[in-house]
Amino acid sequence: MPLWTTFSFKRMKTALIIRLRSRVAGIDRLKTRFSGSSSEKPKRGRAGVAKNEVFGEAPLLERRKGSISAKNAGESESVTAKNEVSGERTEHSKNAKNEVFGEVLAPAGRTITVRPSKDEAIKPSELIQISGHQSLTLNARRSITLLWHNAHMQGIEEGKDYTIALSDLRPERRKGNDELETAITLLMQTILIVKLKSGHTRRVQFLGGNDLKDSDRDKGVLTYSFDKRLVEILRDSQIWGRIAIPVLMAFSSKYAVSLYENLSQWSNLTFKSIQELTLAELRDMMGVEDGKYAKFGDFNIHVLRPAILEINALAPFNVSVHPIKQARNVVGFKIGWWAKTTEELKEAFLETQRSRIGRRARLSGRSEELVSDENLVEQLLIPK
Repeated sequence: MPLWTTFSFKRMKTALIIRLRSRVAGIDRLKTRFSGSSSEKPKRGRAGVAKNEVFGEAPLLERRKGSISAKNAGESESVTAKNEVSGERTEHSKNAKNEVFGEVLAPAGRTITVRPSKDEAIKPSELIQISGHQSLTLNARRSITLLWHNAHMQGIEEGKDYTIALSDLRPERRKGNDELETAITLLMQTILIVKLKSGHTRRVQFLGGNDLKDSDRDKGVLTYSFDKRLVEILRDSQIWGRIAIPVLMAFSSKYAVSLYENLSQWSNLTFKSIQELTLAELRDMMGVEDGKYAKFGDFNIHVLRPAILEINALAPFNVSVHPIKQARNVVGFKIGWWAKTTEELKEAFLETQRSRIGRRARLSGRSEELVSDENLVEQLLIPK
């Protein structure tokens, strides 16, 4: 065998041994790095995030340059992130997202610790994912968010009375209190079914005592309180959605309000943009009265299409809803959402400033991803 051939084989063998030793050393370093002080590795979810062993959720949000590890409530009020490049540790006050349900976990595990702004409500999911609100009017549904938002700004405490200007509860260009009085009365009479973290439900009255009918109350001001059982639930709430007050006040459909608030929990997700619901689940979410619009055609025309039209016109995101069929019957829906472009956001802002009168006519020429009776599709259309 020529000498050059033997020499080449030796070089190849040496290079292979070096590469194998390097890989083994790298694996050992990774084991040492991730094992830490604990010999038990965390379980991995489908999204590649460690699961919360208490609630079975995934409160860890993987990031491009590092990972945020959200600690359980009571342990710490900050979120620690480790930079995978430099190995340094930095403290973050950002909220970790629950990628399973599309909601946001508050720092230190409590929604009431998140400071709302004047035009943006931080609404607990327990007040968003309610049942029993079918009889509530448009004003009553809006008032749930407005009264909570006002109380949140003043500080949530059991047995506390809150005050709010009546003008803050009325849409612009409305001066009378007749509709407002009806809404407040409904909120006092309606029993809401609230979903708990444990999976159980609790029946509560949203609004407690108030002085709307008192002759000696301050003019233009409402004093109110919440049911103490509801306060107990909301005080420990960990999941919430951001509700834009100008958008909320611009809606003319009560069904649009309910759908918008639920979508607000999902719209900022990184790994999720589609939600499947049965027909019964969607009707309950939107608060459609039992027996009303029972046929899909009526539900589509009077509930779903107007709600989607307004959400796409006003919200900071777009939504597309398409039916799921079994044989010829619609049994469910695929709901998709995506962020608006800069130009769409500008147009949405302008639309919130316009009158609700004539809105359907203004928007009739726009391209909409809506359900169509004539062309039912099963495939969710995602815009390019």
